[in-house]
Amino acid sequence: MTHSPTRRFLIAIGEILLITATSLSMALWPTQPARATIASPGSLSTTSAPAGIIINSPWVVDATGTEWAYGTTSASMGTLISRNQTTGVFTSRAITAGDEGSIAGLYSPLANVAVFSARRTGLGNRLTAFDLATGTRISTRTMATDETLIRALAFNSAADSYIVGTNQNPAKVMKFGITNGNLEYSSTLATGLKEITAFIPNGTELLAAVNTNPIKLVSVTRNRLVIGSVVSLPAGTPTLMDPIVVGTTAYLGTDVTPGRITAIDIPTQTVIASAILNTGEIGARNLVVDNSTGTLYATTDSTSGPRIASFRLTDLRRLGTTQLSAGSSATSLLLSGGMLAAGFAGTRGVETLTVAPEPNAPVITGIQAADSSLVVTWNSGGSVEPVLEYTASASAGSSSASCSTNGTSCTIQGLNNGTTYSISVVARSAAGISPATLATGMPRTVPDAPTTPRVTRGNTDVTVTWTPRGDGGVPITGYRATASPSGKICESITQTCTISGLPNGVPQTVQVVARNSIGTSQPSAPSASVTPATIPSTPQIEFAGRS
Repeated sequence: MTHSPTRRFLIAIGEILLITATSLSMALWPTQPARATIASPGSLSTTSAPAGIIINSPWVVDATGTEWAYGTTSASMGTLISRNQTTGVFTSRAITAGDEGSIAGLYSPLANVAVFSARRTGLGNRLTAFDLATGTRISTRTMATDETLIRALAFNSAADSYIVGTNQNPAKVMKFGITNGNLEYSSTLATGLKEITAFIPNGTELLAAVNTNPIKLVSVTRNRLVIGSVVSLPAGTPTLMDPIVVGTTAYLGTDVTPGRITAIDIPTQTVIASAILNTGEIGARNLVVDNSTGTLYATTDSTSGPRIASFRLTDLRRLGTTQLSAGSSATSLLLSGGMLAAGFAGTRGVETLTVAPEPNAPVITGIQAADSSLVVTWNSGGSVEPVLEYTASASAGSSSASCSTNGTSCTIQGLNNGTTYSISVVARSAAGISPATLATGMPRTVPDAPTTPRVTRGNTDVTVTWTPRGDGGVPITGYRATASPSGKICESITQTCTISGLPNGVPQTVQVVARNSIGTSQPSAPSASVTPATIPSTPQIEFAGRS
C-alpha cells in the first residue's frame, strides 16, 4: 500500500546539500554525544489552520524557527502561510489563483528561500520560489504537462538554483533559476529509469534514487546535471524517500507497508543497515534527526492514526512510539528549538511535541545503613532536563521496597537487617525514565540489649552471664558488664565475664551491653542485687592465765 504523492520531500535536505565534499569524512556510523535518548516525544499542543484556509503542502521551517506552508483560500487563491512556533500564531499572504496543492516543499537557509511545487488542474505543475524574509513570491515556473513532479527537490551549492526530478519514463533532472524561474539545464535518464523519488547529496553530485526494480542510484552533477554512474541496490530495497544525511550516511524512508528505514553509505553507495517497522505501520516518512541525542524520528500511519516512531541513530533500534491526533497522515516533521512539529494537510495545522531527552542516569553518592532501612543519596548525573521525580528501589529475591522524591535523598523502609539488597535509582521527566544506577546496601543497626544477666557473687567480685538477642544485622563483636554503684566493669567476646575489685558487703546490680560495628546496644535490664562477700576467718582462741 502506498501513500498519495502529496507527501513532502524532507525540508532538511536544503541544509544537507550545502555540505561540501571535503566535509564528508566521518565514519559510517557517526559518534553521538553520551546522552539519554527520548523513547517517545510528548504531545504539547495542536493548532488548526486559519479559518477559510486549506493547507496543501508540507511545512518547512526557516532559520528563525518559523514554519511555512502553501495552501489555498476559500476563494481558490494560493496563499503562503507562516506559523510562529513560540506563539502558535498563523499569518497568511495571498499569492496567486489556481494552485490546488503541493507535492513537495524545500527550504534553503543560505538564501532564506522556500520552493513549493503546486498542482494545477489540467495544467503542468507550478514551481514557486518565495523569499521568506518578506513573505513574497520571487519566481514561478510552470512545468510541461508530461513533466510531472513527484518528490525530489534540491538546491545547488550556491542556493541560487533549484533542481527537480520528475516521474516520467524516462525521468528528467531539471535545474531552474530562483530569481527568474528559467530552465538552466535538463538531463534525461536512460529508458526505463523512471520516477525519481529522492536526491542524496554526494559532494558536488546528487544521487538520484530511481524507483525501479531493483532500486537504482544515478549520479548527477549539481552544476550542469551531467549523468554519471548507475548503481543497483540489493533486491528488496524499498522505494527511497525523504533522505537526511549525518556524516557520510544517508537515512531514507519509504511508503511501503510495513514501513522501513534504510541507511546508505554515500561514498560506496551501499545499504549498511535497515529497520523494519511494526506490522500494519504504513510507510516511514518525513525523517528528522536530533543530533544532540542521536535519535532519528519518522512519521508512519496505522489503523489508529498517524504516529511518530523514534530510532537510535547508531543501529536503528526502535526506541518508542507517539500516537498523533487521529486523522490524515502527517505531511511533514520539523525539529526546532527542542520541539517536533508534525504538519498536516487540510485544516488540521500543526501538532507540537517535546523532544527533550530522558534524564541522565542519577549518580548514587551514598547509602547509609539504618535499622530495617537504607538512606540513599544521589545527584542528577549532569542531566539538564527538569526531573519530576526520583525513585530509589531495593530488592533481594522476592522482597522489594522503594521510595520516591523530587529531591536527591530518600529512605527505603521495611527492609530486613543483615540482608544485602540491590539498590537502583531512576529519574523521571516529561520525556521519560532515565537508565538506572545500581549499587548494593545492607540495612543494619546496633544489637538488641542482651537478656537480664545472672550474677553469682564472689569475694570482691561477681561472675556475670547473659544471653544475646538480635545482632542488628552484623556480628556482635563484644560485651561489657557494669556493676552499680561501684562502676566496675568487665568485657568479653563470650557471654560471661567477672567483675573484680568490688567491696565486700556492698550490694551490686549489673547491666550488660552488646557491641557491633554499628555501635552499642541499650543496656540490659538490671540484674538482681548481689553482695560480694567472703567466708569469715577461723576464730583464734586465747587462754587466759598462761604465761
